[in-house]
Amino acid sequence: MNIQMKNSGIEWLGEIPAHWDVKRIKYLAEFGKEKLSQLPDGSRYIGLENIESWSGRLQLEPTRQEIDGSVNLFSTGDILFGKLRPYLAKVTLADFDGACTTEIIPIRPQPEIVAGFMTYCMLNVSFIEYVSGMTYGAKMPRVGPDQLADIRLPVPTVAEQRAIADYLDTETTRIDTLIEKKRRLINLLTERRQAIITQAVTKGLDPTVPTKHSRVEWLGEIPAHWEVKRLKHLATIRVSNVDKHVVDGQPVVRLVNYTDVYYNDLITPDMQLMVSTTDRDKLSKFSVLVGDTIITKDSETPDDIGVPAYVEEAGSDMVCGYHLAILRPVTKRTLPKFIFYATKSSSSAAYWSSMASGLTRYGLKIDSIGSCAVAIPPLPEQRAIVDHLDTETQRIDTLVSKLERQISLLTERRQAVITAAVTGKLDISDPSLIKAKPQNL
Repeated sequence: MNIQMKNSGIEWLGEIPAHWDVKRIKYLAEFGKEKLSQLPDGSRYIGLENIESWSGRLQLEPTRQEIDGSVNLFSTGDILFGKLRPYLAKVTLADFDGACTTEIIPIRPQPEIVAGFMTYCMLNVSFIEYVSGMTYGAKMPRVGPDQLADIRLPVPTVAEQRAIADYLDTETTRIDTLIEKKRRLINLLTERRQAIITQAVTKGLDPTVPTKHSRVEWLGEIPAHWEVKRLKHLATIRVSNVDKHVVDGQPVVRLVNYTDVYYNDLITPDMQLMVSTTDRDKLSKFSVLVGDTIITKDSETPDDIGVPAYVEEAGSDMVCGYHLAILRPVTKRTLPKFIFYATKSSSSAAYWSSMASGLTRYGLKIDSIGSCAVAIPPLPEQRAIVDHLDTETQRIDTLVSKLERQISLLTERRQAVITAAVTGKLDISDPSLIKAKPQNL
């Protein structure tokens, strides 16, 4: 059926069904004012980190009694709205009584307001964007309860609210299930990718060749005709101390930073690199060259350190930044990209983790980097392994990119469905609209 619409008078809301009302949140709900100086014994606690952005799902940790500081109390049926960085859309509907960080505002809907409907209104992209536009604080933007309370929301009949909430519960669950399946597949592909690399650089491509023990715990058995070399005999190791400070008069450079290495296998000149400056000595010492492998030297955990990236192409202005180390091959008996794949293996990752030192932040010393053992096959075999891994990793990366695109489309679909339903632009009584599914996913 056709829905008669009217202008809501609210820019971010747009048109709504003609029979719907519009009211400020302060007339639709009460804002929780129950605050304690510490977490009550046995209480279940919710921090901002426990609320997944945009989905409304909780990712609960075990009860934490060591919470130091004030907490807000909430009850079953309260809407919990993250006031810190509201653009993250940390909004959830509580299904138990508990306590939360004071960065979360508990909101208790009036009896005539269906809590699920109001929750979805607050997960509407336009609502979140509007709230984000009224925040205060540059580094830690927040929205206050009074600001939130003054925002107007659409108010259908109670029956319509309940129908919309039920429909969105079903539809978002369906989409979330699809997204979760694709994420699991990405994880499996990522694990498969790592296994292929590790197998190739420690066991080779021929499973029938005789093997021997490498005498290195993290390498284990290797082909009998391979050698074991330490990285310091294969490459020079340069630990960068180039920071991000810009100094007048120094040469302008583009920095290959920690995140550029951590999130990419390949470093190329067309990447969006940070522009900075450095002195000429550091420019000479830490410029990156084709064939370099750059590894992350520091990390917040020992299990996430020594991540490598290979410099496939380089520009004359590209310089390796702080918290990184350059591995530059020194012998023609080892292919540069084989060194990259060897340091990418699970065997090397185990070694990096064991050698990381620190308390709150972990790092690798240059001697530890140099002592990493690598299994080295003859040069023709290295070429075959590199070609094999280039092909296999590219194939997996293509599949992962396709899955990530599908997740992006499903996420957009989820947000669009919520927006259309809570503004009355989707007639949930029309079966053809309810059953509409994204295509080619």
